[in-house]
Amino acid sequence: MIIEQLVSKINSAKCFTVLADETTDISGIEQFSLCVMYLDIFKKEMREDFLKFIPVHDVTGKGLTTTLMDSLKELGLEFKYIRGQGYDGAAAMSGHFNGVQAHVTKNYHLAHYIHCSLHSLNLAISDACNIQSIRNCTGTIQKVCVFFKYPKRNNVLTKSISFISSSLNVKRLKLLCPTRWVDRHDSILVFIDLFDAIDSLTKVCSWCDKDSSSGAYQLLCSIKQPEFILATYVLAKVFGISLPLSKHLQTKNIDLIDARLAARGVLH
Repeated sequence: MIIEQLVSKINSAKCFTVLADETTDISGIEQFSLCVMYLDIFKKEMREDFLKFIPVHDVTGKGLTTTLMDSLKELGLEFKYIRGQGYDGAAAMSGHFNGVQAHVTKNYHLAHYIHCSLHSLNLAISDACNIQSIRNCTGTIQKVCVFFKYPKRNNVLTKSISFISSSLNVKRLKLLCPTRWVDRHDSILVFIDLFDAIDSLTKVCSWCDKDSSSGAYQLLCSIKQPEFILATYVLAKVFGISLPLSKHLQTKNIDLIDARLAARGVLH
């Protein structure tokens, strides 16, 4: 019933953009996440609604196109109203000759493909962070976060945080987002705020538990390195500059001129 209502609203708009992304779930099955962006003519607002997950067996451009179009037809969406396509920059999706967007455009000429600007920004930041010292820094921060996930170790960190300052709003470390680089900004800031409390690794070094003590010693040596500390603050600065643009590109009623101004602000 929910799908039927959504499809009815989408067809009533007589104009929609297909949004799709292919990924592998935790069980190893390739899946499409299918969404649609359209104008809700009743509420006069832009909407972006999730429709369904679709198992994928053929990950070529042609195979993905067949899966996509068959799913849209099964849902009851009218192809004549397709006015846009939104995918990532992978060759199977964006390829000019054999990508999904190319196959769809052959039959529906008004379905213009647009590479997500936020995804492009994320790729740019990812490439910019592909420096050895930065890679080592993010890897170490992630290891520290994982190390303190276990209750006994986390208890030591929590006590250290309370002892150093009871006024801190954050009480635990935040794992780095594996895909969205700009979303790592909060994790980096939390790490910096709790840096003095993370020195509680010194206590863990004296434990009889070999795994905990040796792991704590290795991490303690890593985070005390000047190169690591410098890289951490550089990351916080860079992510702080790009974060407003990232959030702006995710707004529902984004304005093209405002987005361009925000992008220029980051460049300058």
